[in-house]
Amino acid sequence: MCGIFGWVKKAQSHSETEIESAKKALSSLQHRGPDSSGIWKQSSIFIGHQRLKIIDLSDNAKQPFVDQSGAHILSFNGEIYNYLELRADLEKEGQVFRSQSDTEVLLHLLSRLGTDSLQKLDGMFAGSFYDCNKRSLVLFRDPIGQKPLYYYLYDGGIIYSSELRALLEIKGFNWKIDKSNFDKFLTHSYYPWDSTPIEGIRKLKPGHFLLYKEGKVILQDWWKSIPGRESLKIDSEEAIVQLIDLFDHSCSNSLRSDVPIGVFLSGGIDSTLTMNSCLKKNEDIKSFHLSMSESDFNEGEKAKIVSQRLKQGNSHEYIMNPDIMDQNFREVIKKMDEPNGDPGFLNVYFLSKQCRDKITVALAGDGADELFAGYLPFLGLPYEKFMTHLPGSLGSMIKCVGDFIPARDTYMDFRSKLSSYLNGFPSNPLNRHSLWLSSLDSRLLRKLLPDRQKDWLDPNSENSVYTIPEEIRDDFLRLDPYNRMLFFYQKIFLPEFVCHHTDRAAMLNSFEVRAPFLGAKVIKFANSLPTNMKVRGKTLKWILKEICKRDNFPRKIFAQKKQGFALPIARWMKGKLLPHLQELKTSDSYESNLVNRDCLESLIDNHINNRSNFSRILYNFLVFSAWRKKYPNLSFS
Repeated sequence: MCGIFGWVKKAQSHSETEIESAKKALSSLQHRGPDSSGIWKQSSIFIGHQRLKIIDLSDNAKQPFVDQSGAHILSFNGEIYNYLELRADLEKEGQVFRSQSDTEVLLHLLSRLGTDSLQKLDGMFAGSFYDCNKRSLVLFRDPIGQKPLYYYLYDGGIIYSSELRALLEIKGFNWKIDKSNFDKFLTHSYYPWDSTPIEGIRKLKPGHFLLYKEGKVILQDWWKSIPGRESLKIDSEEAIVQLIDLFDHSCSNSLRSDVPIGVFLSGGIDSTLTMNSCLKKNEDIKSFHLSMSESDFNEGEKAKIVSQRLKQGNSHEYIMNPDIMDQNFREVIKKMDEPNGDPGFLNVYFLSKQCRDKITVALAGDGADELFAGYLPFLGLPYEKFMTHLPGSLGSMIKCVGDFIPARDTYMDFRSKLSSYLNGFPSNPLNRHSLWLSSLDSRLLRKLLPDRQKDWLDPNSENSVYTIPEEIRDDFLRLDPYNRMLFFYQKIFLPEFVCHHTDRAAMLNSFEVRAPFLGAKVIKFANSLPTNMKVRGKTLKWILKEICKRDNFPRKIFAQKKQGFALPIARWMKGKLLPHLQELKTSDSYESNLVNRDCLESLIDNHINNRSNFSRILYNFLVFSAWRKKYPNLSFS
């Protein structure tokens, strides 16, 4: 795990001022790689790297990594889990190595096969590969987008980085906040697809590479795994056996490390299976979990049950309460890069900070819900067709009735679930999944965001803040309802909500988190399984629960409701976070035509006075306001 930064100009050499600016940008990523820093440069090329040592701790593995010919330069962030097998194949072909790193394996693969080599990789990664002979730069990102990569194209060249903050260190560019993308952030609680807070800066999309050569650009996908596109003819027994084998193999490879490694154990199904599999490889592996002071959000007891069932004695518990949360919230909003509205960011940040003195790497259960249908909206799909044919007046009446249900600050209370589901109707199918997960009812969003074009906030529009990106619409529309939802979660939600907060929160503590459920073979297998092995009646993640049953885990583990890595943020907004919330009323972060201040104040007052639970949209405002204070000179486009 590392941080990368690069600047390739089309023709002109870098000035001394630009070199100093690039060095400053690189140093802003030191939290991602505190162990060493490296630079490779020519007249018009600057490639920098901040290293966190994980595999081959010697200087032989330092980056940017240059091959013996001096013609190929690699700087990448992440891990190639199957590097030992790939290295053995290269050695059979006569390749000589001077390190024990996965970096050198990747360099030689790219040198020999170009972007075709990406198909051979199993891991999480984002990086750059420069070929001096061809004068070409390739940027690449892993299939799901576990590792981040930003880039900015301009007439004179391309700049790229692991984090947005490094690009904003480069002076001489008229950076502005993108108003349309701000609307997306408030709606989704994250910046979806390739959008970012800054106009002109983009994220390299998951499973894509970008080729830059003398000012010309090719952007292309190298990975494509679509749920339901290919369906295995397999019975339940065969599927369970194959999945156990694939997942054990993924966990085994994910445990490759030259530094201490452990498991984040919440007591949920996904982390339980991860822990169970890891113990087959390493019976002494440590586990780490959070316990909440609020009993209705506390998963600590379930983590203890799992540890006892597995006879795993090396477990560590950390308590999260309002005081600790407030302290960590203050730390996070000062350090956060791209705004992310998931309060679970605080949990990952706190847990990785607490266990950093014991381990440098942890495995987690990320990705299982998106692959095996673990979210509540899947249970609403059988009623989707009925709801789409419901007369508009009757639908409006049901929504109004729902507004009178008492609001609660528990995890996914009934009113919140009902409101979220009804928010998807009536709507264009291209918008419905985003509406179901939206941070605010579409009726209120139109009041909150004034002076927008009508279509932009219209649930029925084909070009709205909710709409699936155009380049993946055809694939989306060809799928049945269940696979559409899986597709949405994997392509939109997982990369920039789940993977984003896991990577950024952990890396603020120079800590790496790996997700064995997101191994390449596991993804492809999951996407080829019949739907009834994921959702069966009202049972979500059916196949994973069957595996838990077979391993004799208590019913409290395999039959539990979806909890998520959540904390009682709605409740704490009326306590420890209340001063932050009150500050929003007088914040100067929003111009008059950007946000309806009266509507925002009404949301705050209604939340504080228990009339409604508006914690999601209000948390988005808290995070964005704190981010903007770090960049007071940025204005909206």
